[in-house]
Amino acid sequence: MPFRSRCPFRQYIQSKYGIKIWADCDAASSYVWNLQECTGKLQPQLLNTWNRSINSSKFVFTADACLVSFVPKKGILVVLMSMLHRDGRICGREHQNTEILIDSNASKDNLDKLLTGYSCKRRTLLWPLVIFFNIFDVSAYNTFVIWMALIPEWNRGKLQRRQLFLEELGKAYPKDPSFCSHREEDSGGGCWCPIRPTHRTNNSNTGNCSR
Repeated sequence: MPFRSRCPFRQYIQSKYGIKIWADCDAASSYVWNLQECTGKLQPQLLNTWNRSINSSKFVFTADACLVSFVPKKGILVVLMSMLHRDGRICGREHQNTEILIDSNASKDNLDKLLTGYSCKRRTLLWPLVIFFNIFDVSAYNTFVIWMALIPEWNRGKLQRRQLFLEELGKAYPKDPSFCSHREEDSGGGCWCPIRPTHRTNNSNTGNCSR
């Protein structure tokens, strides 16, 4: 997630600053099962690029996952984690890429491309709000995947089915009492939403949504 303001675990990622999120996704549908922010709490031996040759790899194994630290170029480090691979298999004699890296390159950034097309992100200097926007986008996409799995005939033949679904989802959110509580008597006919900016007045303790 691109982010350049203050954050205790902000990282420099491929010519841009941002917050790195570990995403456990389905390889076919990109359905997100779990998200975890990368706070940089890794062993120094894995993050150090000094005295390491190009195309060298270091592996760390646990009962459930495998982590590899790979140096593709001088001064550049790539750290990947996989719950599928159980060994440090090397593929290719020239570049000595690991099997984890090859499989990751074949399927990486697919979720980012899907979230970039339709997003509710706004410019902000608050990193918790950036993470919230990302969770909101991921939740909307997961809902679309579940909906299409349950009702595959919905708007069949249309190329913009996800766009149509997000439009219906956006209209349904304010109607959900758990998402938006209508308080006619308190806000003077407006609507109070916990995630929308409110405008307070001196005569009222509640605010109206900025539509």
